[in-house]
Amino acid sequence: MQGYSSKQIGIPQDDIGDMSRLLANFFLQDHDREMSKRAAKRKAGYFRFADDQLFSAGSAEDCTALLVEASKSLHGINLSINSGKVTHFSSRGDFELYWCFDLFELLEDLTNEIQVHKAIDLYLRLIEKGVSFRKTSALRRLLNIDFSILKATHRDVLEREFLQSEFLSHLRPFELQRLRKNLGDDERLFRQLDDIAGTILFNSYLYNLISLYREHRKDYDLAVLYEYVQRLKL
Repeated sequence: MQGYSSKQIGIPQDDIGDMSRLLANFFLQDHDREMSKRAAKRKAGYFRFADDQLFSAGSAEDCTALLVEASKSLHGINLSINSGKVTHFSSRGDFELYWCFDLFELLEDLTNEIQVHKAIDLYLRLIEKGVSFRKTSALRRLLNIDFSILKATHRDVLEREFLQSEFLSHLRPFELQRLRKNLGDDERLFRQLDDIAGTILFNSYLYNLISLYREHRKDYDLAVLYEYVQRLKL
């Protein structure tokens, strides 16, 4: 893939759409069958979406045992579990909170201002309480809101959240364009994007930025971003 650093495993998801998920579903069929059997023996559940695996069991011990068995199964096909991304939940409520199901449900109808404001209030409560949840996923969904319906206080807080480096670094070109449209302040957005361009350690962000700037910032010297890309490829 042009511009991406050479890697032994993995493909860039942004440029190949759902190919990574399709390949995972094809390649992991035997693994899925085996883990479903092992989970059933422990009266537990097993579910996988792309590279996310979920075990639900009556005890933490059973979940840990299944995780070890899954690791061994994946090792047999030259794959491994990223231990840094393993998350344990003590209840279904904690699991649903982490995946923001309530927030997503409130945002099913983005024209319903009452529900939208409730969703934003829920997001802000989770932040205030220091709850562990998929913040980037939640912000991605909130990015679809029509900013014209927002309360001034909600808008100010969300804009600060949207302009955080961690969130910006995950946005694809069409999401960056949506953020640009919602903010209505190119100078502010471009300044933040420029500031973090030299600090992000993966070039998918840089290529997303190049795509945005080529279309919507024609006076910008793209050579600056290409230089950052070359540094990451060294």
